[in-house]
Amino acid sequence: MTVGLVSATSVPFTSIPLGKTTFQITTSVGRCLHTYDLRRGLNLVFISRPQTPAPITATVAWKERVLAAWGGGTIRDETGVWIFQRGKQCSVLEIPPASVETIKEIIVFGSWIVARCSTRIEVWKSDNYEHYTTITPVAWRNAATGDPLSGGICNMPTFLNKILVGKSDGSVDIWNVSTGKLVYTILSSDLSSGAVTALQPTPALALVAIARANSSITIQDIRTDKNIMRLDARNVHAANISSISFRTDGHGAGEDGQEPGVMATAGTDSSDVTLWDLNNEGRVAGILHGAHNPPSSTHKGLSVSGGISKVEFLPGQDVMVTSGLDNALKTWIFDANSLSAVPRILHCRSGHAAPITKLAFMPTNSEDADATGKWVLSAGKDQSLWGWSIRRDGQSSELSQGPVRKKAKKLGLLGKSLEVDSSISLEELKAPEITCFACSLNRDGGMGAAPGAGGIWANVASKKGTTDTSENGLTGWESIVTGHRGDKYARTWFWGRKRAGRWAFETADSTEVSSVAVSSCGTFALVASTGGSISMFNLQSGILRQRFPAPLTPAQAQRLKLAQPDTLEHHAGTSRFRAGEGRHRRAVTGLMVDPLNRTVISCGLDGKIKFWDFQTGMLRDEIDWSPMAAITASQYYKASDLVALGCDDLSIRIIDVETKKLVRELWGCLGQISDFCFSNDGRWIVSASMDSVIRVWDLPTSHLINAFWVESPCTALAFSDTGEYLATAHADSVGINLWNNRTLFTHVPTRMIKEDEIIEATLPTTSGESGQGLLNAAFEQSDVETEDDEDLFAENQASAIHTLSNDLVTLSLVPKARWQTLLHLSEIKARNKPIEPPKAPEKAPFFLPSLTSGDSIRQSKPLTNDTAVPKQSSNPSNALSRISRPSLVSSSRSQFTILLHTFATSVSQQQQEDPEPLVSHLAALAPAAADIEIRSLASLDEMAGFVQALTARLKQKKDYELVQTWMSVFLRCHGREIIGGGEEMEALTEALKEWREEQGKEGKRLGELVGYYDTDIFRSIVVTHFASYILQLMGIPRLVGHLQPYATDVTLGYKDDKGRRTSDNDPAGSSSVVIDGPGLAYHIYYRLVANTARSLNAFDAAPSYQEIGTGVTTYLAGLKAHQRDIRLARLESYLNNLVKFQKQHPKGLQVSKCTSRPSRDASELFASSPSISPTLRGMPAPPFLVPAVLDALANSEYASITELVPGEADIYCASAAKGSDGLVLTGDSDMLVHNIGKHGAVVFFNNLEFKRSGESPGHDSVVTANIFHPAEIAQRLGLPNLQRLAYEVKVDPTIGFSEATRRAREPSKNPARLRVFLEEYEIDPLTFTVPVPSQHPNPFLDPRLSELILQLSSTENQEVHVYLPFLIDDPSRSSAWGISSAIRYLTYNLLCFYNPNPMGDITEISRKGFRILPSAIPLSSSSISNEVEALTSYMQETQEHLPNLMPTLRYRIFALRETYRWYITSDRNPPSQSIIVCALTCEYPKSTMTWEDIHLEAQIQAVLYALRMMKQSVTCLLTLRSIHSKAGVLKDLNEMLEDLPSLSELIPSRGELAMLYNATPGFDQMQTSIVAFVSNPTGGNGRE
Repeated sequence: MTVGLVSATSVPFTSIPLGKTTFQITTSVGRCLHTYDLRRGLNLVFISRPQTPAPITATVAWKERVLAAWGGGTIRDETGVWIFQRGKQCSVLEIPPASVETIKEIIVFGSWIVARCSTRIEVWKSDNYEHYTTITPVAWRNAATGDPLSGGICNMPTFLNKILVGKSDGSVDIWNVSTGKLVYTILSSDLSSGAVTALQPTPALALVAIARANSSITIQDIRTDKNIMRLDARNVHAANISSISFRTDGHGAGEDGQEPGVMATAGTDSSDVTLWDLNNEGRVAGILHGAHNPPSSTHKGLSVSGGISKVEFLPGQDVMVTSGLDNALKTWIFDANSLSAVPRILHCRSGHAAPITKLAFMPTNSEDADATGKWVLSAGKDQSLWGWSIRRDGQSSELSQGPVRKKAKKLGLLGKSLEVDSSISLEELKAPEITCFACSLNRDGGMGAAPGAGGIWANVASKKGTTDTSENGLTGWESIVTGHRGDKYARTWFWGRKRAGRWAFETADSTEVSSVAVSSCGTFALVASTGGSISMFNLQSGILRQRFPAPLTPAQAQRLKLAQPDTLEHHAGTSRFRAGEGRHRRAVTGLMVDPLNRTVISCGLDGKIKFWDFQTGMLRDEIDWSPMAAITASQYYKASDLVALGCDDLSIRIIDVETKKLVRELWGCLGQISDFCFSNDGRWIVSASMDSVIRVWDLPTSHLINAFWVESPCTALAFSDTGEYLATAHADSVGINLWNNRTLFTHVPTRMIKEDEIIEATLPTTSGESGQGLLNAAFEQSDVETEDDEDLFAENQASAIHTLSNDLVTLSLVPKARWQTLLHLSEIKARNKPIEPPKAPEKAPFFLPSLTSGDSIRQSKPLTNDTAVPKQSSNPSNALSRISRPSLVSSSRSQFTILLHTFATSVSQQQQEDPEPLVSHLAALAPAAADIEIRSLASLDEMAGFVQALTARLKQKKDYELVQTWMSVFLRCHGREIIGGGEEMEALTEALKEWREEQGKEGKRLGELVGYYDTDIFRSIVVTHFASYILQLMGIPRLVGHLQPYATDVTLGYKDDKGRRTSDNDPAGSSSVVIDGPGLAYHIYYRLVANTARSLNAFDAAPSYQEIGTGVTTYLAGLKAHQRDIRLARLESYLNNLVKFQKQHPKGLQVSKCTSRPSRDASELFASSPSISPTLRGMPAPPFLVPAVLDALANSEYASITELVPGEADIYCASAAKGSDGLVLTGDSDMLVHNIGKHGAVVFFNNLEFKRSGESPGHDSVVTANIFHPAEIAQRLGLPNLQRLAYEVKVDPTIGFSEATRRAREPSKNPARLRVFLEEYEIDPLTFTVPVPSQHPNPFLDPRLSELILQLSSTENQEVHVYLPFLIDDPSRSSAWGISSAIRYLTYNLLCFYNPNPMGDITEISRKGFRILPSAIPLSSSSISNEVEALTSYMQETQEHLPNLMPTLRYRIFALRETYRWYITSDRNPPSQSIIVCALTCEYPKSTMTWEDIHLEAQIQAVLYALRMMKQSVTCLLTLRSIHSKAGVLKDLNEMLEDLPSLSELIPSRGELAMLYNATPGFDQMQTSIVAFVSNPTGGNGRE
């Protein structure tokens, strides 16, 4: 499709009345016709289809039809005349076989159709379109050279069968088309007048107006051959007159304007329309100056098309229509009482008058906005800026530059010389040609934006005084900034108001603007110049805000002069450039701003890419490609922080903004690169070059995957945000071509193509016909192909469909839009639901057409005896109804059901499982049809067969995204039936188990392959549709709220209102209190955060492990190995919180001064229930919270009553409470569902409240709480227990308490699902065994280590998983756990001695990028001794270098050195010395920890935690006999780790570290040597 064309050719328009109310005007735009309706304001109503084979050369409107002549010129060119009605081709004129001349003009009168060529006249009959005759002028037979028919052709009213033909010798022939004879020749009275250029009959009978080449006009009486009037137009027309028209409404002439006799003349060599009063010998009544653009030859060097192709008065109307070569169609109206003979503009439809140079799809001011990808912004050589609507052509408009003519008059530029000399164009009064533009609509006010009190581009803000922008703050401001050729000002524009803005921003060095940019927020505009300067302005106020580089203050300049650069630098390690440095030496060709307004990126002809700090204007980093290449253009893809740079060596280079490295180089353009852009998803680069080839590169593979040659070089292109269209502009066209993205409709192979595979493509048309042909060709295959074509087709299909390897996952060829529609079909149906009931159809006409074709449903036949009563069939089955016939029943089954049964049969017979036919059929169905087929799976056997087919396809590793989509739809449709089934569902259950196992294997394998890359397919299907099931496992929502009225307020240690004892002092009551350890640890952590005063953020408010340990009274821990989904969900939740937390603090975190917190009393922590401040929320809990509490308990008086269990803690809590009728303190509502005995009770941590002395006598401090007795509550509700009630609340959390109780009393409607729910609370905790050996000296192992030993000690051959704690690091970088991988891997290899059998891999689950993914770690014991010795030696080197430091500080320095060593050995940039100093001293510049500092702290913690696991592992191993051979090296390592502190001391808080530093004599003097020691990890060279 092509937009922007109105009247882009020299072919005149044609008009015809449509009834008595309107006119339709048809113009030619190349190979199509546009028809506009005058009453609708020149609204486009028809576009002709199909397009003509060659450009249209002449048109004429006749009745309801439009005749269009096309082609000709050479012997090889075809010619033809097509007839269109309402935009559709309805007939074709018969063309003589020998006719090859171009038809230049067509007229229709009477029963004739007459066409004028260069040397002949063709005549057809209008009733049957048959060719009648060919007329050849006599002058052609007598002349040696020249085209005799140079003028117009017309017919005279009331003259039967007569036509007048103008000739090159100035004469006019009168021909009888019926006889083909010359009737008469009107000779010119002046032999020097030249050729006839126009003919037009006058309203007066037998008079015709004849215009000749010398600009003379003669009114001739053809009956008497007399010259009635001769007008000399040379004073008003500098060139030929090509169009004449007469006004027929009887007004406009005479002194009062109420007499007839107005004639209008115009020519292609002029932009003016001359109006003549033919009364009293004729005179010039007025001149309509500048009706269209002037011709290019008189436009003072500007390449803008111009001139008037036709002027015409509409019959009986005071309206004049003009069309020009400037791609414009205009209507003018004459005011009835006006004293001026010149009309005013009525309607205008136009486009660019010169080729387009810049294109861009307009962004939107919100995500998923309806206007996304529907507006195109374009700039051309005609100095105009246009906005084009793809949806509705009438909405397109030019952005106004103000009243140019009025402005010219005020400036004194529009005087008499301009009014007379039409060669001076108003285009010269516009802003210069636009060379670059940028836009952002986030602050665009639409039509309501306040334009300001000043004029356009008036620079009000530059005047003295302040600028009042309050009105703009409410309504919005400019959203577009443009740079202009040869102009030092960048200008602003209002998009919503479609007009010029208030500001003109001057470049800093007063040189030409070379590049512009607008920030994503829409507030700032950046302007760069050819001299290398970059300035930033505020679009609201127009004030200069920053320069890049920022100018030096006088004091800075003086210090720089005195060679004191240190005072001008940024924070050490963040920039190597000084203030005022870094300016481009040549023109800046690209400007970009990141979405968060942190970095400005610039590039230039000096071959440098510079990264500037948005706030300070300082240069942060630089990439230098000079003199290898100069950068001519740039494009920024914000979603992935990629910048594409076009270079003068004909290459396109891609850099990563985050890493500042070159990631791709694209070569292949054979001409200068004119433009390029990213696709909407950032996967492709589309480029255009002057070799007329448009190329498409695939960025992940760097392959050239598509290229096509076009007739004219592409000068600009843009990709829509929706991915639907590619817009291109070309050197010889003023329109915008829109190409459809075929990947939205069908599969397009992305294999690498060669230069010889470049295809030739036809440019789109306004009708979109060529695009339709391409789409049809994409879906259709030729029925007849040659053998070579078949082989080639088969080869291409094989390369596109067959897998390259059996280990690779192959996606389907189904377009992404189709399976995504199926996935969200319910939402689409809800959105498309009608808002009002359907209306009754209109009554049908009385007479209906009869059906006579062979395809009719029913034919009319006389009713005979044979047809009236059907014969009784002899077949008994025919007497049965259609429903009772087995054949009909089987034939009613769908093809999907038949294929499904066929596959199920092959599976039952143990044949080869090939789901290919079933999958291919289902993939070919439309989304709605596929949804119906899946929903129609009625029987359990069909469901099981369907799941087996999907599992088989998953095993084949084909159609991965389709299989996931179908399974998601299947679970959504039949999930309740699956959960509610009984024993009859055994086959379906087994099929689902097999699917889950295969899906787990494939998901794990894909996770290892794709790493942290965020693939749309896997996230949108798996995560979205199973997240709800994961969340339901976290607890029973609203259960505690429902049972809260049944709780009892008690004071622990006293009797309640029923006389029961509630403390362990009561031998007849509760004898013990059981505490859920992990729940208590997290509960205390959040209470400490809530009670933290004067904290800046959640990071600053985090308590130390020492503080958490002192606030905990007991601990019971253990991890349930088989509940991996829950743990993965927790890790995913932590990751999401961390990512959000970083986005809230992108520049880092403010931290308090390093002062130790005073110890807090437990009663202060629990005296009330304060809520956490919003500023302290969002960050995940500390990673080692539970292990730190366990260490604290091991060294406290509660060690003897602390028990470490391997299972879920609530199971052991319930078991202990049941055996002793004890009280359970927990934070999990599931405890109410467990069987805790008849007298067991539950208290939630949030309900505990400490009260001081005086509130209860006899105690210094007491604790009050809401206590729940589940058995008593169940009895009051008439239930045996609370399990059924909890089940109903979990199934439907939205129901009320009374309804849930009612359902709990009734039999379950889904006993199978209830049974699954109850199994979770019937596990016997005694079936688990603690994995720690009895002779181990320390029974309290780290939870991760205890879980690992449990799995390694198992005799079953199962996978071993380690869930690493979630570190608080920078989520945009690789995980901090990578630092300690060598130590952890050594620990895992040592622990293999727990299992005598050979072990495979250990799977670690941790963060990888923005996802939680597993990593397989192979186990090997071949080099354990060497690795242990190397680690021991490396640690001993640290101990010898720092002998007098406390263990906490020494191990921290070791971890810092190990981190530095990892960066060096991994060939990465290590932390700078300034960052190392900050990590040692815990003091940060401006009290801000950057995310680099936070990441380094997490890496230190990762190393220290790995050492802790190593120490506990070695201690355990030394108790085993199987380790005897390794005992020597292990003892050395154990002795080296002997003084490793507990976790609370090993990882202290910043305040605690500060206290340790202050307690270390001479630590300040040791900093320099420590930093040097850390930065030179030579001792670790032997370790890998």
